[in-house]
Amino acid sequence: GKALNLADLPTSQSVRWSMRRKSEVLTAIRCGLLTVEDAFNRYAISLDELISWQIAMNRFGPEGLCARHRVRQ
Repeated sequence: GKALNLADLPTSQSVRWSMRRKSEVLTAIRCGLLTVEDAFNRYAISLDELISWQIAMNRFGPEGLCARHRVRQ
């Protein structure tokens, strides 16, 4: 795809966190476009929430970020 920039990120008023929006924020942090602190301030998300997104992404890929994703044991 194309290079990610700040204009591509979800707005600060985003209330519904889709798989795509979560992925964009995680990618922006990983690429250095957005700091973790910036994400907290811009989106009013907690460290726990951000960590849970990262764990889900690492374990299950983008599908892990879907609200309907269930971990099968």
